[in-house]
Amino acid sequence: MHSTTPSPWITRFAPQFPAHSQVLDVACGSGRHARYLHSLGLQVTGVDRDSAAIAALQASLPGHWVEADIENGPWPLAGQQFDALV
Repeated sequence: MHSTTPSPWITRFAPQFPAHSQVLDVACGSGRHARYLHSLGLQVTGVDRDSAAIAALQASLPGHWVEADIENGPWPLAGQQFDALV
């Protein structure tokens, strides 16, 4: 089972991101970091190849959720810019 608690690195550094920053959560999975980042008022985009995880995030958390296999397929966010990457 995957943890729902954000990593200590995220909880240490994410509060330093300016308000409303655009954050990209790569391999966001079930959203443990995305949920925390959203709770700080950050704008989160998540990408993951797990369609069930992306569907669950789309149904439960505001943000932009993208199903894509970035290891074996094209980059799905061409032209988009982010203030931070986790």
